[in-house]
Amino acid sequence: MTTRVHIPWWSRPELALALVSVPVLLAAYFIPASTYLEEWRTPKYFSERYLLFALAAVATFCVSSAGAAYVVRESGFKGVENEFGDGLPWDKLLAVFYGMAALTIVGYVAWAGAAIVRGADLKLVFDILGGSRGAASRMKEVYLVTIPGVTTLTQFGIPSVILGALLLTRYAGKRIVPVIACLFVFTFARAFFNSERLAVIEMALPAIIVGAPLAAGRKDRKWWMSPGAIAVAPVVGFIFVFGLFAASEYFRSWLNFYAAGHRSFPEFIAARFTGYYATALNNGAFLSERLLPLDYPFFSIRFLYRFPLLNTLIRSVFESPFEREEAMLDILSRGANPEFNNGGGLLLPFIDWGFPGGLFFWMVAGLAAGASYASFRRMKLAGILTYPILFTAVIEAPRVLYAAEGRVFPAWCAVVVALAACRTPSAPRAAAGVAR
Repeated sequence: MTTRVHIPWWSRPELALALVSVPVLLAAYFIPASTYLEEWRTPKYFSERYLLFALAAVATFCVSSAGAAYVVRESGFKGVENEFGDGLPWDKLLAVFYGMAALTIVGYVAWAGAAIVRGADLKLVFDILGGSRGAASRMKEVYLVTIPGVTTLTQFGIPSVILGALLLTRYAGKRIVPVIACLFVFTFARAFFNSERLAVIEMALPAIIVGAPLAAGRKDRKWWMSPGAIAVAPVVGFIFVFGLFAASEYFRSWLNFYAAGHRSFPEFIAARFTGYYATALNNGAFLSERLLPLDYPFFSIRFLYRFPLLNTLIRSVFESPFEREEAMLDILSRGANPEFNNGGGLLLPFIDWGFPGGLFFWMVAGLAAGASYASFRRMKLAGILTYPILFTAVIEAPRVLYAAEGRVFPAWCAVVVALAACRTPSAPRAAAGVAR
């Protein structure tokens, strides 16, 4: 059995980065310094110099990504497939999906159980819902402290939803949808009680980037999964992200600190959302002024500093100023606002490597993303599993260096395990053609 696919235009990594990053960069640059001080209580550091740094990073990534996708597509593959299915090890994919989903649920149950043992109760939940001051921070900092090696399992949810979206083209929804729904229930609870919006985004984006092309190719698709509807998905995505941000900030910040102020909630959330991205780039500029260059990798291999055993080796070689979790906030408090503590992913490699090294980093990142996209476009298993995670990294680039974060490392490990488990002798492939 084969399934047709329709790859949407916005899934290209170079287009995605340009469409997300350039407006954010220009906004951060043209917002006056007085607004930074009045709205976000920080001086403005994002000058023309750092705007050019970030634009150079975007341009380098886009050129190398497009070039890599072209080379991979042309070297040995004439055209791209618009059908797939017969060559995938479906039974193994289903088993891996159930296994990873089970581990994810075990991680969430263990995390919730530990919170209950530490004293979390329904009263605290209702306090959070009612906007009781300090309730949300107590839940996050006291009761939902992570358990190394156990709560890490929750990150297996990312490859789980990728596989789930893929498997829906082969198996009845009743075998897959309840599992995916369960994973998202846990994820939304995590986002709400642990103030972790990224948990939802890093699950939803991969599911969409895999599910949308496959759903658009189905003959029995609904109107909202047609190629035309999927073409405008970025607009819907922006509305969803803004709505998610507004809902979480309502309980997290508005009820606790700002409801008694002089402005309405829509005014507050518009300024807060803008500041969420503008201050990330501003923080990157501030850190660049204080640290540029470190002359050794930290931000670009941050996951290694949090990986058991390897972190000891890494820290013995590189004396990072951010060895403690609080160190980043300490540095930001000396000249910025630690309430907005994202570092601006586009600028962070320049802190590690200087300007030439930073451009080289973004060139390599573009090559990796372009090659992965070419594999995904042909519906190869390696591309299906890796590109959705890289796509999330591309979308998050103005805010964080997502692919290098410790939270993503378990997902990468799970992808490697899935590819190894599903490795089979060559099977007949579906007929090749040109993707619509």
